[in-house]
Amino acid sequence: MIAKKRVFIIHGWGGSPERNWFPWLAKNLRERGFFVEVPEMPNTDEPKINEWLAHMRKAIANPDENTILVGHSLGGQAILRYLANLPEGVKIKKAILVAPVMDEIKNYDSVVEKSTGEWIKTPIDAKKTKQSVGEIIGFFSDDDPWIPLSSEKTLREIYGARTIIEKDMGHYNFSEAPQVLKEIVG
Repeated sequence: MIAKKRVFIIHGWGGSPERNWFPWLAKNLRERGFFVEVPEMPNTDEPKINEWLAHMRKAIANPDENTILVGHSLGGQAILRYLANLPEGVKIKKAILVAPVMDEIKNYDSVVEKSTGEWIKTPIDAKKTKQSVGEIIGFFSDDDPWIPLSSEKTLREIYGARTIIEKDMGHYNFSEAPQVLKEIVG
C-alpha cells in the first residue's frame, strides 16, 4: 500500500485557514487525493513561538517522508522552527515557504515589534532544520510590502533553499496560488 501524501498549510500573523489561497490550495490537493489540513493557529494577532510550535506538534502527527508543509509569512518561519525541533532522524519531504518572515520585516513599527519581535530575534538552528527536510522552496516577490528581498538570500544561503523571486506578487494575498500547487504535485 502506498502511503498518502499529507499537506499541512500554516497561515501567518493575523491570518486564518479561510483567507488567501489556503482554501483554494486545500481543495485542489484534496481533489488529487492528498490529505490536507489547515490548522487555525493560536493567538494570531500576537503569536508566540512556543504556542505555535506546540500547536503544530499536535496538528502534524507523525511527520514523515510523505509530509509536505506549506507556510505563508510568519507561518513559513514557524515551519523552519518546527523542523529544527523534530526528533533526530525524523525527516519530511518538503517545506514550501511563501513570503516567509526571516530576520527582518519592512515597515517595522511598535505594532510589528509587539507581534513578531520575538520571532525575528530568536535564532533558529539552520543545520537541524536542513537535516529534517528533503527540500525547502521559498517564494518571494519583488514588491512585497513586508518581506525584503534580503530574506530570499537568507533562506537560500543559510537554509539551502531553492528560491523563486516573482514579479508584482506583493505579500501573496491572493485567492489562488498555482505556483505552490505545482511545487506540491509536480
